[in-house]
Amino acid sequence: MKQIIGNLLDQKGVICHQVNMRRIMGAGLALQIRNKWPEAYEEYRNYCLKKPELGHVIYSIVSRDVIVAHLFGQSDIGTGIMTNYDVYPAMLESVDRYASSINERIYIPYGIGCGIGGGNWKIMLPMIEEYCPEATIVKLDTIPIQCELSEVERSNRGWIGQTLNTPNRNL
Repeated sequence: MKQIIGNLLDQKGVICHQVNMRRIMGAGLALQIRNKWPEAYEEYRNYCLKKPELGHVIYSIVSRDVIVAHLFGQSDIGTGIMTNYDVYPAMLESVDRYASSINERIYIPYGIGCGIGGGNWKIMLPMIEEYCPEATIVKLDTIPIQCELSEVERSNRGWIGQTLNTPNRNL
């Protein structure tokens, strides 16, 4: 596994992001993907009509060299910890197998599931290392602070369920 500084949306290969099961890609990285690749959003919305299950992954081919992997890592939207850690091992293994089968690289945003999803990067990173070891973590030079803080620390600062207003929030 390696980490790079850059914009996740500029990578070529399988680009991962966490989604909910409510047909909403209305904030954060999901919104950026929705805006850049509307066809990925439509596939996600259509899939959600079929009663999606937590832990599923769907793949949207948006160009010859970019595939968006929608990881259903949270069932709902709201505040607090929405990310479901239990489903991540299977989702990451699915992404790893899929990317291997088509000989593509995997790109995962630094802090996946930790921003709006409220997860803890200290829990997420070891899972990525174990179940998706060939992935590249893509990190902006402006790091969202909430990915580095525990839930208690974010709660004390009033950051639960919020994103910071920092320039260029592309992960």
